[in-house]
Amino acid sequence: MTAPTPSICIEKERLIREFANAVSEHHRMQSAQVKAVLNGEDFLFEAEIADTAARRENAKYAILAHRRDHGC
Repeated sequence: MTAPTPSICIEKERLIREFANAVSEHHRMQSAQVKAVLNGEDFLFEAEIADTAARRENAKYAILAHRRDHGC
């Protein structure tokens, strides 16, 4: 007898993908900032970094709320 296949919550998967995309975008903006500073171009991406950080945090809290409300 095999173990039952766990059910997959589509919403949880979507939220995790959204979080992963937000983290990737935030990292990309931070890398661009470091490159700019190393090239002597000052801090060019402050607004974009703040925006991506906010999206990352919102995505994280959406996962936590889903876990609390849905149990998965």
